[in-house]
Order: sequence, then structure tokens, then C-alpha cells
Amino acid sequence: MEDIWAKLHKRIEDLIETKISQSQLDTLKKKLLGLQSNMRYFSGCVKDYQSDIAGGDPDQQKRSAATLHMAHVGFREVIQAAMPEFRTKHDALPTAVMFTAAANIHVILLADGIHQGEKWGYSKSNIKSMQADLKRITGRDPMGEPDNRDALHDRQFSLKMAIMKGKEMNVPANVLDTWKEAYAGLLESGPSSNGEYDNLSYVSYVNKLYELGYRDVKIPDWVEEYLKAFEKGWRAAGAGYKARLHIDYFRCMGLHGLNYAEIWPHLDSREVPLSSKNFLDREIFFGPYGDCGDVLKWTTLDSTRLAEDRTGQISGIRIRAWDDLDAMQIQYFDGTFCKWAPLEGNDKGGELNELELPLEEEVPWERFTSVDVWCTSPGEHSPVGRLFFRTNKGRSVGNGMHEHGYAMQPQCSIPGYELTSAKITDWRPDAPTGCLGIVLGFRPLSNSGRPIPPKQGF
Repeated sequence: MEDIWAKLHKRIEDLIETKISQSQLDTLKKKLLGLQSNMRYFSGCVKDYQSDIAGGDPDQQKRSAATLHMAHVGFREVIQAAMPEFRTKHDALPTAVMFTAAANIHVILLADGIHQGEKWGYSKSNIKSMQADLKRITGRDPMGEPDNRDALHDRQFSLKMAIMKGKEMNVPANVLDTWKEAYAGLLESGPSSNGEYDNLSYVSYVNKLYELGYRDVKIPDWVEEYLKAFEKGWRAAGAGYKARLHIDYFRCMGLHGLNYAEIWPHLDSREVPLSSKNFLDREIFFGPYGDCGDVLKWTTLDSTRLAEDRTGQISGIRIRAWDDLDAMQIQYFDGTFCKWAPLEGNDKGGELNELELPLEEEVPWERFTSVDVWCTSPGEHSPVGRLFFRTNKGRSVGNGMHEHGYAMQPQCSIPGYELTSAKITDWRPDAPTGCLGIVLGFRPLSNSGRPIPPKQGF
């Protein structure tokens, strides 16, 4: 877990060129270790409880429920005590993804307690308190009080009892130490606070950080110079790289921040509104690789501008190329028929390679799930050198020789997502001819499947 968070916050640091302070990083590493220890212990208690429920021994079920209740109390207090460390004002942007991951644990623990707590031994007043906490931190009841005196006393007592039982039940020492630290914080000053952003719910905080970070994405000086150039090609190259930096930031914060924040307020009811489902289904982009053209329409922070309706599942791809990419054509399955979209580029250029996916009943359905792109360094204004599309069943189609100093870009793929659009940004008729740039869009894998159309339709 720590390795994943380290990679994500490093990517945000690179995009905004702001480093987290070493002292804060050391503090967060310590908190992460505590959360990891609690996660392992709590997960083990859940597994034991589920196994004992299936076993049918009532006495053992009660013991497992009591143990799980104890572990939940301890873990919930540890994460609640740690949260202020993940949203200090000075290091807010570099720690944004860490905050979201920690907040996700906190929200899920509360939701689990609300839905399962009565079986574990929580009282109705305990569950009501967790419901109030969840509404407050997710913004559904922003005026709610963090804790009154009675509620704080209940938390102190519950955690004290968990610590006492933990000693008797040989809870791992490193886990027990985190419970004791959280208990000391409750006795010392009540709910933890760092005095910064305390008035913001988790959802509001994530959205605020997204907006701040979007504006702080560092644009290299050479890009600004290209954007002022007289020659259109240089301006397109500069615009393409600038858009790519913002899209990289949006993808990282979207997948690891905004998506979670969208779902948090609804975890207590298990009913997700259509607006949230549509937001989670929005297209996530890679690119533009190469130059930027008219295909890039978004210019604001409003991420909903990227959330167009699905055009259908990609069921086939044609690529024409010799040395460089000459043309590309996408086939979409609309639920009844497969239809080719208009070709982008030169329909006479290069050699044709193509792959059409079968319409099949077998699950999982074959989808295009990753793309490799070769292109020159930003600003060289050369065509895309090579494209390679891969499916979740190991098949692929590619074309292009990439012989002129091209470099392979990081693979374009998102676990659990499928390719849903591929658009050429511009095409140049002058030598060297070719498609100058490409943007790739991905959406969550559709669960609706691909119904077999009537054979007479093909």
C-alpha cells in the first residue's frame, strides 16, 4: 500500500513541481505503517468472522463478532486520528492522493459499521453516531457537529475497552500501539485537528485540491515559447504538450481522487444516483501524443465536459502506415450492428493492417484494453511513428516502422477500463506526410455485454 501511494504522490509532485516536506513525509510514512498494520489485522478478523458464520457454531460466531467489533473500533479511531495529517495546508497538493486513499478507508469503515455493526455488537446509538459522522465528512450534513461531549465520552470508553480486550486477546503489539496513540489523542484534546481546512468535507477538500493542482500544473518555458511562435506547427506542438500535462493530472486525480469523492456520500444507502454513475463512466484520456489539433475542445476545469455519451463499443480497428502513421479507422458496435466511423488520414497511404473483434457469447467479451504509441520528442512536429492496439485476450493489431528517432510512450491502459475512442488530432499532406497526433479515451469496462445481433444484419 505504501509503495502504491509513493508512486502516485510522486507523479503529482512531478506534474506540479512541488515536493512534500521531508518532515511531513516522515510523519505520513509512520501513519501509513499504522494503517497497514490495522488493515491486515482487521481484514483477518473479517475473514475469520465470515468463516465462522458459514460454520454454524453460534458460540464461535459471537466470539468472532466481538473480535471484529473490537478491531473495527480500534481501526476507525486510528484512521480518524490520522486524517488531519493528510491535509495540512502547506503540503496539501503533494499529499492529495494519499489523503484520498486514507479518506476512502475512513469512509468505508464507517459504511461497514453502519451496515454490519449491529451484527458485530454495536448499539443503535453507535450506528446512529457513525451515520452522522459519515454525513458530516462527506458533505451531506456539513453543519453537523464533529462530536458532542457524550459522543466523545462514548468513543473514549469504546476505544479503552478495545485496548483492554486487545491485550487479553494478544492483538499484535504494533496494532495495539496505534490504538493507544489514538486513545491518548482523544483524552488530550478530543478529536484531532490541525486547524487547516477543518471546515471542508472530504468531498469538498478533494475537489478543492483538484482545482488548485490543475492551475499549478507546471508548463515548461519552451512550451510557452512554442505557443507564441508564428509557425502553426510549433504552436500545435506546444498546445499538444500543454494539453497532455493537464490530461495526465486529470487522469491521476480523477482516478485516485474525484472518483472516490463522487461515491462517498452514497455509501450509507448503497444507492448511487444516475448523475454519479454517469460521472464514474466518463472518458479518461491519454495524450495527445504528437501535436494538438481541433479534436481537443476542453479548456476549463469542468470535467463533465469530457463526459460525453458512449458512442458504442470499439469492435474493430484499421491502421494504414509505412514509416509513419498514415490513417486510422475505428469500427463501433452499437448494440445491433458494427459500423465503421469515417477514416482519419489518407485512405491511400501506407499498408493496411486491421483487426475485427468477434461477436461472441463467451464471457469475458474481447475488448481493446491497451495501446502502445511511438512518437518523437515534444515539439519536433513529426507524424506518429507507430500504433499498437492490444485486447484483453492477447490479440493485437499495429502498424508503422517508427524509424526516425521515435520513442515508445508509457503504455496507455487503466485496469478495469476499455478503449472507447481514438482520434487523430491533425493530418499533414506535405512530406513527411502522416497523422501528427492522437488522443486515446478509456471508460470502465461495460457490464452490459455484446448481444449477438441477427445474422442477416451482417
